[in-house]
Amino acid sequence: MAQYFYFDQNGKLFLRAKSPNPELISSGFTEKKMPDDFQFVKTETDTEYEEKNLTEIEESMTYSDKRVVSYPDLGEQLDKLFHDIENGTLDNTGSFFTALKAVKENNPK
Repeated sequence: MAQYFYFDQNGKLFLRAKSPNPELISSGFTEKKMPDDFQFVKTETDTEYEEKNLTEIEESMTYSDKRVVSYPDLGEQLDKLFHDIENGTLDNTGSFFTALKAVKENNPK
């Protein structure tokens, strides 16, 4: 599961939701998908999580948070795996492997 954060054109958090909202995206808001258990790290000066902006949220994400939201959905992963088995490409050239490897390379430890 994931949670979705929507930011206005100034980068300020507008809405936090449990499901995607295509209407907000088409209205110019930026969507950021986060793990369901993602929590902001509060400092002494922070009074509300909602005061965070997109940059602050991205900076507070660990590499594992970034990987969780970057991996393809489980159904898509299974589909890639099935096709790789069917095509005889269940190795480091298959679509399953290359999709997961790209996430790991884009979000290093």
